[in-house]
Amino acid sequence: MEYLAAFLPWRKLMKQISLTRLLQKEPFMDYLIALVPSVFAGIILYFILKWISSADRAERQAQKDAEADAALWYENVKKSSGNSNPFGSRKDD
Repeated sequence: MEYLAAFLPWRKLMKQISLTRLLQKEPFMDYLIALVPSVFAGIILYFILKWISSADRAERQAQKDAEADAALWYENVKKSSGNSNPFGSRKDD
């Protein structure tokens, strides 16, 4: 029973301390200061990865277009029936 009597004032004091800390803005700012850099780093990382993905997609499309153009050119060269200049004839004035 003496142990319980000795514990009760400390318990009341701890409740008051935690209640006053909750009412203060300081713990909220601590959490905010801890989380904001991570959130902004995540947002920046998202946009960088999105930019890289978009650039890669555009590069793949450009390469596919270039290969299609080269294949078309090669087919035209094969159909030219032995023309000595596959790039076309140059007209001299």
